[in-house]
Amino acid sequence: MKDINFIRLKELYHPVFSENPIDSQIAEAMRNADRLHLEAPVRDRITELLSEYGCFHFTKTERISGDVLKFHFFPLYFPYDLENNQDRAAFLGGYRNRSCSLYGNEETRYIESFYIDAAGVIRNQDHRLIAKNLTDFWAYIAEREYDYHPEITEDVMRIMRRAGWYEGRKINLDALLEESMADDIFPSDVQIAFIEEFGGLRGSARLEGLGFWFASARMRRCFQNIANSAKEQVWTLERSILQKYGADTLCVGYGNEGDFPIFLTSDGQLILRDVKVGRTIWEGIQCILGY
Repeated sequence: MKDINFIRLKELYHPVFSENPIDSQIAEAMRNADRLHLEAPVRDRITELLSEYGCFHFTKTERISGDVLKFHFFPLYFPYDLENNQDRAAFLGGYRNRSCSLYGNEETRYIESFYIDAAGVIRNQDHRLIAKNLTDFWAYIAEREYDYHPEITEDVMRIMRRAGWYEGRKINLDALLEESMADDIFPSDVQIAFIEEFGGLRGSARLEGLGFWFASARMRRCFQNIANSAKEQVWTLERSILQKYGADTLCVGYGNEGDFPIFLTSDGQLILRDVKVGRTIWEGIQCILGY
C-alpha cells in the first residue's frame, strides 16, 4: 500500500505514469544496473520501487518565483550512480526547471537529482542527506522549491563566439525593418535588439543534432500577423504560439537543425517547442544550446 505522503503528492500534482509495462521498466533499470555493476541490495531496492510506483512525472508552479518545475521519478532510467563512502546509490530521478533545461545530461538537466542506496537512504547529487525513508522523501518532493537561476557557462559563450557573436555586435536591419513595416509588422525594440545582436549566427550545439541559427532570413510564415486573414495561412504550431503568446510574437530562428522554430515575444521571452525558455535572453539561448 502506497504511503500517505505519496497519496498527498498524487492529489496535489496529478502525476503522469509511464505507459510501459512495469516488467519492461524493471528490465531497462536492470540493464543499467548491469552497466554500473551494482550489487544485489541496490538492484532489489530499485525493483521494489518500480513494482510499487512505476515511472512517472509531474509539473508544478513555484509559489514565489512562478517557475514551472518538472519532477521525474525514473529509477535507473539513466545509468547514473552516486558513491557515498563505500556505499553505491542508484539514480531515482530529479527536479528540473522546465524553462531552463530542455536538454542536457544529468548534471545540467536537473537542478537537484536523487539517489537511493541499499538501506533506502536518499541523497542528492551533492551527497546531502534528503530522506532516510520514502515517506520523508515524498514529503520533500511535494514541498521543494528552488527559484533557480542558471549560470551562463563558458561553453555556451564559446559556442556563440565560434558562431560569430561578439560583445557589442549590432548588424544593420534597415532592409528587414523596411520590408516588415511595409507588411504591417512592427517588431518591438526588444525584438529588434535581439536580431541586431544575434541575427545570422549559425552553429552546432553541444548535443549531436542540435544545430541552431538565429534570424538568418526573414521567414514570411514566421512573421505573420495572425489577425490578417489575407496573408498566407499560418501553420498550426505558429497559430498556437501566436494565440498563446501574442500576435506580435516573431520567429527569430531555428533549433535542432531547423526542426524547431525559435520564437521571441515582444517583451523578450524566448520560446522553443511551445515552452518558455529562460528568464533572460542568455538563459534561453543556453537552454536552446543544450546546457
